[in-house]
This record gives sequence, structure tokens and C-alpha cells, in this order.
Amino acid sequence: MDEENHQMEQRDDSRPYFRRQKGIIMAVGFDDPDALESLWTSFKSGKLNAALQEALLTPSIMHSVEASKIVLHTRLFEDEYTLCHDELYIQTSKRENVQSMHNDLTMIARIKEYQKFLNQDVMSVRDLENQMEHSLGEFMAVLKQVFPNTMTKLQNLQELETIIKDAQGTKFKQNGSLDLYIQLIERMNKLYQELYISVAIPLLQIHSVCENETQRKAKECIVEKIRYISKLLRSDTDLQKVSHPGWSVKVIKREEGLFLGLISLVPISVEHAYDIDLLIDEYMRQFPDR
Repeated sequence: MDEENHQMEQRDDSRPYFRRQKGIIMAVGFDDPDALESLWTSFKSGKLNAALQEALLTPSIMHSVEASKIVLHTRLFEDEYTLCHDELYIQTSKRENVQSMHNDLTMIARIKEYQKFLNQDVMSVRDLENQMEHSLGEFMAVLKQVFPNTMTKLQNLQELETIIKDAQGTKFKQNGSLDLYIQLIERMNKLYQELYISVAIPLLQIHSVCENETQRKAKECIVEKIRYISKLLRSDTDLQKVSHPGWSVKVIKREEGLFLGLISLVPISVEHAYDIDLLIDEYMRQFPDR
């Protein structure tokens, strides 16, 4: 979008362009030719300018800049539209129809079937996360009873398991908050095992020629997140390298070595599960006529 007064300049390739002054430059990407055509049609008809005027220049914005009237002028370049149109045509013409890939359809069906249960599982672990967050004080107090007095760092979950097991023969009684933590870690391990089997493996068998760029990026992100959290939840993961910024404030500085990595496993794994659920939805929606 440019003001009416603008200067013509030359780029190195001698292509003229408008130097934007006091304007907004928006870069818009497309993977759907129909969306591109819709934008171009709106621009040519003047509807795009009106829509942006209404969306960007709200009463609160006008008040904040102390202006009574601002008129926007929208400009799209036809050569850029043409280049984008041609590139999209090439991409879509190369994309294989997933309906012609029997194994791909089978993998998609497996993911769809698992989706029926995934959202409920994610909501369930989020509820447990909330309970855990409210029990953190009690949880850390209980662990202080069994940790050696000289202990300043907890290295991994395996070490925690050993300490708790050794304490079973003493007066120590396992507390509800500790049970909740153990239950939550077990649930997250099970969830990510299921995600790997029911989502990651099928996704990796779907041919990339059947996917658009959005799907390829979503698939890469989904698989990466599943692998990352599966590794993070291993009993030998170094907890000194694990930290969640939102939960770091819940631990006093001198006790970070004991508790920060331990409790951070909870929000990190739950947040990634939530993200994966959304990414799967985004990925599946992109298939035409599925």
C-alpha cells in the first residue's frame, strides 16, 4: 500500500518499483490458486482496499494516532500476480491425487481413526497438568523428605525412581502429588508411543507428491515434535538441560537443580501434544476429496 505521492526508482535489474514512504508492505503467500484469484479479483474491483481500510484503521487506531481521517491506497503488481499464478499452476499440476495411492489412503485412514481419540487424550493430560501445577508446592516438599541433605541436583528420572524405591522401607509414605506426577509421566510416555505408531509412522509413508507445501511443513513439524518429546521423556534424559520458562518461576533459585527439569517435563510434553493435535488437523484438512 502506497501513498499517492511516490517516487520511481530503478532496481539493479532495471525493473521499476515504487519506494514506499509512510506505507505498509504486506507479503502474502499462497498454495491455492483459487485464493490468489480471489485476492486479485477483490483488488481489481476495489473491495480489497475497502476491506483493508476497515480492518486496519479501527477507531482505536485513529484515536491513538490522533487522526480524524486516513485514506489507504492499495497496490498489487500485476507482474508479481502473474509470476505467483504461473508458479502455483506448475505446483498444482505436479501434485498427485492421493486417491490414486492405495497405501497413502490407508495411512490417512489410520490417522483419521486415531484422531477420534487424540483430542480427548490431550484434554485429559491438560487437566492432569493443571492439577499438577496446583500441587507443585506439596510435590517438592514431599521430595525434599527423601532427597539426601547434601543433594543439589537430580540428574534424571531414573535417579528419582531409585531414590523413591530406596525410601519405601523407611517411614516415607508416597503422597498424592507424587502419585499424580508419576501417573502424568506414564500417561505422556504412553501418549507419545501411540503418536509415534498411529501418526508418525503413517505420515512418513504418505508420498510427498500427494502433499502441498503446507502439509509437508506440518508433517515435518509433527514428526519432529513426537521424536523430541519421546526422547525427552526417557528415564536417562539429563534434567539439568530441561527448562520451561513458565514454570521456572515456580522454583526458588537454589533448588532449580533439584526440581526445575523434573517439573518442566510436564508443561513441555503437554504443550507439544496440544500443538501436534492442531497440526494433524491442519495436515488432514489439506487433502481434497478425502
